[in-house]
Amino acid sequence: IRDRDGRVIGAVLVFRDVTAEYVTQQALRDSAALIQTILNTVADGIITLHAEGGVVARANSAAEKMFGYAAAELVGQEFSFLIPELNRGEHNGALEYYGASDEARAAGLGREVEGRRKDGSFFPLEIAVGEMWLGGKRYFTGILRDISARKQVEEALRKAGALQSAIFNSANFSSIATDARGVIQIFNVGAERMLGYAT
Repeated sequence: IRDRDGRVIGAVLVFRDVTAEYVTQQALRDSAALIQTILNTVADGIITLHAEGGVVARANSAAEKMFGYAAAELVGQEFSFLIPELNRGEHNGALEYYGASDEARAAGLGREVEGRRKDGSFFPLEIAVGEMWLGGKRYFTGILRDISARKQVEEALRKAGALQSAIFNSANFSSIATDARGVIQIFNVGAERMLGYAT
């Protein structure tokens, strides 16, 4: 407060308790830290996209490892850069098509697609897409799982099953199996030829 001559003769102080604001700000920082820790801990790749244009907004460390790019290299790129089929076919980039139902998501199931790594190699992955709104803008979050190992196991089992079937159905080997009561359950071609009975 100044007098007519401009000399300071007093002061007015206004106080406001900001404890609640500080508590809220700390809770927001804690929540952000928790979410970031979870995103960087999960084994699945998580990529958030702007719905308009399908441009990458954020990627976790698992997505970086999966595709071989640093997050900074992914941000701003179109998602089809990583999942080329988004640019072709009947769905033509419609991320809604890759959305998983609540039941499928709960069972850990998504749609199978082919991903492209930084080195240009392709690999099978499973994708489940969810939609969200932040600040009035629409986003998608893709959960990506590299299923290369599972595909290799499935192929090995298919080959083993084909070999087993070929051996079992060979006319050179007789195979007969019964249940615990002695009722025949399996009777192959070789057993038919050897014993003269048809299955």
